[in-house]
Amino acid sequence: MSDADELKEHAAILCDEELIARLRSGSLTETATAITREELLARGIDVELALNRAAPAPTPEFKFHLRGWGTVYAVLRRVLRFPWRAVLGVESLWAVGIFGALIVYLVFRGMMYGLTELLMINPSPPHALLIAYAGLAVYQACVGWWGVALWRTATRTRSPVWRNVARLLAVVLALQVILGTIRASAVLQEHFSPKEGSVMDLPVRK
Repeated sequence: MSDADELKEHAAILCDEELIARLRSGSLTETATAITREELLARGIDVELALNRAAPAPTPEFKFHLRGWGTVYAVLRRVLRFPWRAVLGVESLWAVGIFGALIVYLVFRGMMYGLTELLMINPSPPHALLIAYAGLAVYQACVGWWGVALWRTATRTRSPVWRNVARLLAVVLALQVILGTIRASAVLQEHFSPKEGSVMDLPVRK
């Protein structure tokens, strides 16, 4: 079988649009062009009219760009690494001061909201004091983290004024953790300890 016969068989299995697109591209040889034109004419298609028509607009492909997701991932990764970087002293002093205070405040508000809701339960559940202590431990650990982060960041601060201010604040926070825990423990004992006549004191039926 000659090359011309193979081209004819190949052209015969292609659709009209594919043949017209190949003619329009201008990449065919003279023999292939002639065979393609003959095939289209045999199908009753006006070749010149088909070539002069505007080519159909390509169907837009949906492309999923990861640029936006990459930005979100970078921001989320930075936020999650901030506590550890702050303790290492890598973050700037202003970031540790502002965002550290914000984190401590949010944890404090969350703890107070939880303790208030727990205090409203009547009768008080037997594990109320344990939950209250857990909330206090989380808050004081957060305050301690902020103090350590300020102290470590101060060591890399060039300004002696801000270095001393940060260290002074770190010492105040350390004292707050110690004295605040003692004072808060007494308050929690008073409000969340099982009261007389509570469910814990009811006699067990036999």
